Amino acid sequence: RIRLAIENMDKTQPDGFLLSELENLAQDYDLAFVLDVQHAFERDISMAYANDLFEAMHSHRRLAHLHVSGEAKGSNHCLLHRAENASAIVEFLGKVFSATNVPIILEGEYKNAEELGTEIEFITKEIGIEW
Repeated sequence: RIRLAIENMDKTQPDGFLLSELENLAQDYDLAFVLDVQHAFERDISMAYANDLFEAMHSHRRLAHLHVSGEAKGSNHCLLHRAENASAIVEFLGKVFSATNVPIILEGEYKNAEELGTEIEFITKEIGIEW
């Protein structure tokens, strides 16, 4: 069986971000959920929205993985170690990983393996997770 998943949309999309809408879709179609942390930050920089998404989807065992990136001038999918909002994203990830173990998809744009290695080292250090 292939499990389908939905993701919370970014601020440029008029739909696909309301918690009630996402919960109903996930329940009605038995979908998994991908929490895009940067998209959640764009909707609410306090990260309350991200917390609400996490709590709702984790409590119903729908959370499949996290998309992790940050924002910097000219990019809303930059590497987290370069992001202006890295501290908010890292703090949220710490809360998630204190409650559950969920895979991370590194969505930040990178040019080479060295940049990606730096990102992995940053996340490992800042969140205190082991691979």
